[in-house]
Amino acid sequence: MERMDAMRYFNLVLFICFISLLIILTSVIYETGGVLEATVMRSVYKGESSPQFLFQPASSFYSIYTLVDGPADLLLRKAAHFFAYGLLAVVIYCLIPWASLWQRGAAAVASSDALDEIHQYFLLNRSGRLLDIFINLSGSVTSVLLLMGLVTFLKFMEAKMPENQEHSQLK
Repeated sequence: MERMDAMRYFNLVLFICFISLLIILTSVIYETGGVLEATVMRSVYKGESSPQFLFQPASSFYSIYTLVDGPADLLLRKAAHFFAYGLLAVVIYCLIPWASLWQRGAAAVASSDALDEIHQYFLLNRSGRLLDIFINLSGSVTSVLLLMGLVTFLKFMEAKMPENQEHSQLK
């Protein structure tokens, strides 16, 4: 039984890595206009960036937004982040039928969130921000909790149905 649980966790970790890499690849394809040649891919990345930005408090990763295009534009884009990452988390949740309810929820939230924002920091035309991670995370968590609540409610209602009670009494 322990070997089976270990395989389930291993499959879950592999799935999270796969989804994370798929999100990054999608971002690169979007930035390059669909061209996946090495020179084109290098041209969309900032040359001077390094992972050390995570340890530099003055990094733009930790800055707040400026209202260049107005507050309505910013609110619209952040609402889109909230709902897009929420939808992505729900899709990932539904793609993991072999895990328990909470494992599916945790995997969906983990694989849909922070890695993409960190990756965006390295792109010329994008800016990864810690604030976006929180917005994405709140969308993912909200959507997954709502879905988990719905699944639990439907299971509860199914167990309470009269035909299911009669059927269980016949056993």
